[in-house]
Amino acid sequence: MNDISKALTDLQKYGQELIRRFSQRTKTAEVAKARVEAVVDNLVANNIISPESKAATASSLLDHSKCLLFIDKLAHNLANKDLGVPFSQTRKSSVAGGEPTIHRESDRVFDEILFRRRGNGSIFGK
Repeated sequence: MNDISKALTDLQKYGQELIRRFSQRTKTAEVAKARVEAVVDNLVANNIISPESKAATASSLLDHSKCLLFIDKLAHNLANKDLGVPFSQTRKSSVAGGEPTIHRESDRVFDEILFRRRGNGSIFGK
């Protein structure tokens, strides 16, 4: 009788642990499902996916293997895009302190901000 009582107690503990793990997994899935909508909207807003593929992308992001495939394709597409000139490829003119021969978009933005603040001829304001 003592062995049966111990076995039932162990079985009850296993059952409680299974219920705890299942509820934790369910909560995680609910959080992921809620987050997927925001992620897909962000992907559409940044022109990474088309608005027509929102539903397919959302279902892909909920499946781990499809999500990894999506990330792999995204990384491949980003690697093929011209994201600008790496810093090591910019060349300075032969004169010390000269202007760079390649002007990047970031250089243009910096110059625009710098000269907008220099309204009185000083970079430090008035």
